[in-house]
Formats: sequence, structure tokens, C-alpha cells
Amino acid sequence: MTSEEDTLNTVTRTKGEPLALVAVSGHLDRAEVRKRPRSMSMAQIDEALQDYVACQSLEKIGKRLGFDSTTVLKELRLRGVQTRDTHGRERR
Repeated sequence: MTSEEDTLNTVTRTKGEPLALVAVSGHLDRAEVRKRPRSMSMAQIDEALQDYVACQSLEKIGKRLGFDSTTVLKELRLRGVQTRDTHGRERR
């Protein structure tokens, strides 16, 4: 289950009677509540890669793109990128 589904499940149970997740999601959409994207797009991964190669931190990249730093790290590793340690040194 995704964290978005977890959040929607929590919302549906806090008001007493259960609501369909689709209904809750629709209400959030109509209220223009921003929901987290499920994953990074290829374009976002490309941007993250360019920024990482330019020595930006995973934290800064993630904040700019709207993702957690661990999500950015995971996507970069899936692309075979050699990552740095927390001090900016290449890992061995």
C-alpha cells in the first residue's frame, strides 16, 4: 500500500462511516489539495542527476523537486550513479 493510500485510509476512518478511497481522493482533488506524486518522472530523475553531478546535496535536490532525499538517492542508484557519502566523498 502506498503512503497516499495509507493517508486516505486514515482520513476515511476518522469521520465514523467509511468512505470509498475514490470519493476521498475526488474531494481532495476538487479542493485542490496537492497530493504527493507516486514516483519521480524520467525528466525529474534527469534533473536530479544533473544537479547531483554538479555537487548539490540529495536533500536540496529532493526539496526542489518535491521528494524526500531517500527517493532521489534510490532513483540515482537505480541508474547506476556512484553516490557520495554524507561528507561529499565518493564511496569505495
